[in-house]
Amino acid sequence: MRLIDDSAPETGVYLQYTGGEKTFDGLTRNTRIKIKCGKSASGIRFVNEQTEGDANVYDFEMEAPEGCPGGGGSGGSFCSFINPLCSPSILFFIPLTIIGTILYIVIGLIVSKFVQKKKGLEIIPNLHFWKALPFLIKDGALVVFHFIKSIILKIKDLIMKVLKKGWHEFFFAILYYLHFSHFTIRTKKN
Repeated sequence: MRLIDDSAPETGVYLQYTGGEKTFDGLTRNTRIKIKCGKSASGIRFVNEQTEGDANVYDFEMEAPEGCPGGGGSGGSFCSFINPLCSPSILFFIPLTIIGTILYIVIGLIVSKFVQKKKGLEIIPNLHFWKALPFLIKDGALVVFHFIKSIILKIKDLIMKVLKKGWHEFFFAILYYLHFSHFTIRTKKN
């Protein structure tokens, strides 16, 4: 990390990430992010891609309080541009969901009690669903458990075959699995 302009630290900072994965032509991928000083975080935008020596460099730019001297960073506000759970849509969605749930229950109780003239537990909206929910959750958990258990047993059987019959059987079992699992084996064309 370095300043964009050493004589004017308020302009922002550069973040540089080097040594990324290699491209298909053998160049190393590097990323530079220019964070300009701003009052609020803006979306990150792609600026350009260029080749510098033996590296492909991808340049991005954004504005954020973290680019200002003494602003943001670990001592900054709770909602920094790095934290995806603090985006305005999430901060709006969570209270909206809570309010919606409360309204669903209250309006459902009022309609059941006064419009449909129900009494006792029957005034709870969708009572049959709420009674069945724990069992539906249990059924879903059992399906996932049995699926994972069947995969583990198949792997165990495959390992036992390898130990009993040798590596050539293992090789043919892998080919069989790849063929019938609709995996595509990709080859690099010259």
